[in-house]
Amino acid sequence: LAGSGTAFPALRDFCYYATFGILFDFVFQCTFVVAIAYLDSVRQEHGKADCLCCVSVDDETGVCVKTEGWTEGQRGFQNRVVGTYMPRLVLGTVVGKVVVILISCSLFGLGIYGCTQVKMN
Repeated sequence: LAGSGTAFPALRDFCYYATFGILFDFVFQCTFVVAIAYLDSVRQEHGKADCLCCVSVDDETGVCVKTEGWTEGQRGFQNRVVGTYMPRLVLGTVVGKVVVILISCSLFGLGIYGCTQVKMN
């Protein structure tokens, strides 16, 4: 609202637009998000699953899918990679940790380089 008194029409209109956007977001957070959080707590109290709220969760295992009779070899490829191989590779070896640190530092360096290359016309 501070920039709404400016002589530039585009800046003034943007300030009005941003003010209404922030007010809408505030009202949205106070109403809709609180209501959804309440409904989620009711779902949890009734022991329903996250995505399929019409399916009850087994209290003993905490899953809503039958897994009796499954062996480790019957797990899906993605489940084996993410659940077994990746943690061993990344967390279990020094090489995995070094690779993660190098990738993170490289992305950080590329971000800084990109910021220095920004030009204003």
